[in-house]
Amino acid sequence: MSDSMYLHILDKEIESYMKKENLVRTFAYLSGAIMGYLLDKSTSEWRKQVDGNSDLGFLIQKAYGIVIPTDKESHIQQRKTLYDYDNIIGFENQRDSIQAIKKKQLIELFTQDIKKLPLKNMQISFDPNSIIPLENIGNIYKNARIVDDWGILEAKSNGYILITEDWKSVILPYAKRIKVSNNVEETEFWKLTLKGQ
Repeated sequence: MSDSMYLHILDKEIESYMKKENLVRTFAYLSGAIMGYLLDKSTSEWRKQVDGNSDLGFLIQKAYGIVIPTDKESHIQQRKTLYDYDNIIGFENQRDSIQAIKKKQLIELFTQDIKKLPLKNMQISFDPNSIIPLENIGNIYKNARIVDDWGILEAKSNGYILITEDWKSVILPYAKRIKVSNNVEETEFWKLTLKGQ
């Protein structure tokens, strides 16, 4: 693949990443590709040095002879001016306040009026771009499908499910809205097909 083609793909990926709500389970896919490209462009034979414990940031620092400033605070202040820090932090603070409201609503959604299922032999497929972390509770998944001993659970296109931090349970919201038909339990947000009933 030519340099120009690779850089074009990276540009598209960066553009896509900048629109994401969060980088849960996705950050390394982009940062790794960028750092690998930078290392390939150096004179370092980095591929012979790399293993599962390697720090690509340190390898780049070594490959390009980058010296970390001793007066880090002064360096940080200079960079703040160069990169329009005040506007960026203002935008991030505004976004954080919006996210805090959303997070509060999601915590309520997954702690009240819920159905809980144990996870024992889980197989899961999901959209990695739609994960929402809830600190000390778990991760919320959209467009997920789980198969376990109890049957098959599917989150509908407008619905979410939550897997607890310890990966021992899946939580389903809107338990009072469940409609039961034979071996199927269903709301407008998820569908559970039970085994052996």
